Amino acid sequence: MTLSSFELINPENIPFGETLEIYKNVSPPVEFQFSYPQSWQLQPNSDTDQNILELLNQHDEKPVGRIRIQLIPLSDKISGKTIIKNYTELLKQAGYLINGAPLIPIPVGEQFKSASVAIFKGSYEDVEMEFPVYAIEQEKTWFHLALIGPSRQTAPEWWAINKRAFEIVRDSVQILPE
Repeated sequence: MTLSSFELINPENIPFGETLEIYKNVSPPVEFQFSYPQSWQLQPNSDTDQNILELLNQHDEKPVGRIRIQLIPLSDKISGKTIIKNYTELLKQAGYLINGAPLIPIPVGEQFKSASVAIFKGSYEDVEMEFPVYAIEQEKTWFHLALIGPSRQTAPEWWAINKRAFEIVRDSVQILPE
């Protein structure tokens, strides 16, 4: 058998399995945007801190993944290590069990000064979890990005979906021109 031709079912140039939404923040301290999969829900901020956004992935009305994006003003007292430590402390207070992880510096694009990541493992209500946490320094602020979801061993399909959504958010963050 020889293939003589083929036709694309979806000829649009979309490299993802679903449409992406774009979130734009046009208020201080920094104007930025990022993309996220349409199936993830942008959650209204329930905290008093308006610099926190959360995206939620649900299945059968249960959360299977959560992405947190937080802006933290620059100061002499804040470092990537401090941001990540403070976040893991919040998770512990919420009942998550978290193992330590090394803080690894990573390369950044021209819009950013520095970045670090720590990939924690742990559990919540006896479900094995993974927590990649990033701290990315920009001229005016820190971007704190984090994912909460089941581990690859616990739920490989949700782990893969969550991981890809997180990569899309992380890799699409752009500072908008003033």
